[in-house]
Amino acid sequence: DEYFSEYPYSENDMYIFTGDYIDRGIQNKETLEILMEFSKNKNVLMLEGNHEQWLKYYAFDEMENVKSTTFIRKTIPEIIDIDKSEIRNFYRRLGQIAYFEFDNRKYIVSHGGIGYMPEQLMLVATEQFISGVGDYSVDIDEIFTENATDNSLFQIHAHRNSFEIDRTGLSYNLEGKVEFGGHLKVLQ
Repeated sequence: DEYFSEYPYSENDMYIFTGDYIDRGIQNKETLEILMEFSKNKNVLMLEGNHEQWLKYYAFDEMENVKSTTFIRKTIPEIIDIDKSEIRNFYRRLGQIAYFEFDNRKYIVSHGGIGYMPEQLMLVATEQFISGVGDYSVDIDEIFTENATDNSLFQIHAHRNSFEIDRTGLSYNLEGKVEFGGHLKVLQ
């Protein structure tokens, strides 16, 4: 809300959201409703984060697959009155990666982040783009920069940031520890 009050939505801009929209926040219902509406716009790409899997299982009545007690105890009671068909439609609009060129630079955007740019991007497992590689002790931003063979290629991701950085070389990390009282980050 704060960002869009300063920079109102424009059909001339492209918006990419990097996932983990629900499950640990304090306004799951409000957030989901806003993002479901945003996702209907042609210039908005919502990427899937690892927490959206719980939303998928809930919306498609596959609750036996939900492993998050936070989702069961907190998120479901908040979103219970949102029609599941609307949630399913939203989930179907989620992407896993954005790869584009802008201003003579290339960008790869995902939720989890990757350690290098493969020669065949299509051969990378979708799960890697969603959950990342390694565990939380892996500095994916530093690894991506070290492995870079093209200084005009930048990575943007969210998911984990135990190193509390915004940028390392060619990799931007948008995880701002919002679930622990931090802030949502925006890269413009």
